[in-house]
Amino acid sequence: MPSPASAAPDSDRLKKLRQQQEELAQKIRLEESRLKEQARKDDTRRKILAGAVALDLAGNNPQFRALLYEAFDRSLENERDRALFGLAGSSPASPQASGPDVPPLQDAPLPERSP
Repeated sequence: MPSPASAAPDSDRLKKLRQQQEELAQKIRLEESRLKEQARKDDTRRKILAGAVALDLAGNNPQFRALLYEAFDRSLENERDRALFGLAGSSPASPQASGPDVPPLQDAPLPERSP
């Protein structure tokens, strides 16, 4: 049977290993959090860049502008979001509003472009 003196070092060793395990788990959580945050930042940057390119193209191409603004009109529901693109109302256009009688949204304002 092991003596009490030999059990104490094992217990200390086990405590040390558990402490190391907890420290490593914390490092893993921090790294996972950092990676998730970076992924969110990258996604936001992609959206900003894609939007900037689309708005620039819409400013130079009336057909693309009409297509883009029709997509905005169908997709944007929030009044504040719709107002950013000069869209009327606080809800997307009704199904009949997308018919041939409705002119393209070519008169909607574009955000100011920097030189």
